[in-house]
Amino acid sequence: KAFAQRYFNLTQRRVIFIPTSVPGTGTNPAASFGRGHWAPDQSLFKQSVSDFKTARASLTSQGYQFNFKGVLWVQGENDADAINSSLQTVDVYTTSLQKIINAYKSEISDTHKFFIYQTGTAVGASDVGYRSVREAQSQLPKIIDRVHMVYDKAVTFPNRNLMWDSYHYMPDGYNEMGDLSAKSVLSFLNSNSVQIAVPKLFLYAGPQLTTLVNNGQMTLTQKIKIMTSDLSVIK
Repeated sequence: KAFAQRYFNLTQRRVIFIPTSVPGTGTNPAASFGRGHWAPDQSLFKQSVSDFKTARASLTSQGYQFNFKGVLWVQGENDADAINSSLQTVDVYTTSLQKIINAYKSEISDTHKFFIYQTGTAVGASDVGYRSVREAQSQLPKIIDRVHMVYDKAVTFPNRNLMWDSYHYMPDGYNEMGDLSAKSVLSFLNSNSVQIAVPKLFLYAGPQLTTLVNNGQMTLTQKIKIMTSDLSVIK
C-alpha cells in the first residue's frame, strides 16, 4: 500500500501489482529447504509468469492501457541460511538469481527492470551468509542491465525494533520499504540512477552500534551522518 500510495502521489498514475511471492523459498534446490525455489524450470517461476500473462490479458480485454515496469524482488533469507549451513556458496546464489532475472526477460519482456530489495539479517542468525547475499545483490546492478537496488536498509531493522519475528518486519518497516522504494523506482524509471536516501534520523548506541560496525553493517562514518528528506548529508 505504501509503495502504491507514494508512486501515485508522485506520478498521478495508478499502480497494478500482480502478487506472486511465496514465503520461505530460495533461488535453487539447495536453498529451498523443502518449500520450493525459483529456478526457471520450476513451478514457482512458471506460475508467476502465467499469473502475469493472465493479468495482462484481463486488463487488455477490459480496455486498459498499461505499461509493465518491472519485477519487485524481495527474497534472499533462505539463500543466506543455506550459505550459513554450507548447503551452497554465494557464487551459486549469484548465478541462480542471474538465471531468474534473465528468464523473466525472456518470458515477459526484455525491456522491463528488475528492482531488488536488499536482504537484511534474520534475528539470531549468523551474519556471514546474509552479508554474502547482500554483497552479491549489490553487485548485480553493475553486471546486468536494468537491474537496480531500490532499498537497502532492512539490515538496520533489528536494531530499530522493526522486526515482527526472526524474518518478518513490523508494519512500519514494510511501510518504509514501500514508501522509499517507490521513490527509487521512479528515479530509475526516469533514468536517474541516484538512490533515494532514508529521510529519517536513526540513533544507535552502545553494544548494538559496536555489533553493527563489527559486522560491516554500518561504517564508522555512517554512524555520525544524518540523512534528511532533501538528500543532504550533515556530518
